[in-house]
Amino acid sequence: GHYFMDLYPGDNKILDNMNDMLAIHLLAAHTFAKVEIIDGHPHIYFMDPQWLEKLFTENKIRIAHERVKDDGIVLTASTKELQKFISKYANDEKAFLDADVLSPFKQ
Repeated sequence: GHYFMDLYPGDNKILDNMNDMLAIHLLAAHTFAKVEIIDGHPHIYFMDPQWLEKLFTENKIRIAHERVKDDGIVLTASTKELQKFISKYANDEKAFLDADVLSPFKQ
């Protein structure tokens, strides 16, 4: 009953032409967000990192992850485990930040 999007840099000409020193320091990672269409406009909800941190601190969840200095938590679980996790919390409003609302581009 919910839609999610997966943001991933994938094949990208800009990344292909990047300086090797910079390229070795980048980690291609997936970022997922909940999507709702309200009044014809996509509303994009990213997971709240503070909510996630609290769940780990209180030992309320056990999902594979790594702590990244100054950048919080990176979930490293399998696709199946991540889908199960996000499905469990899809209706929890506290799990997501306020929406970014996309509007049509006007010139």
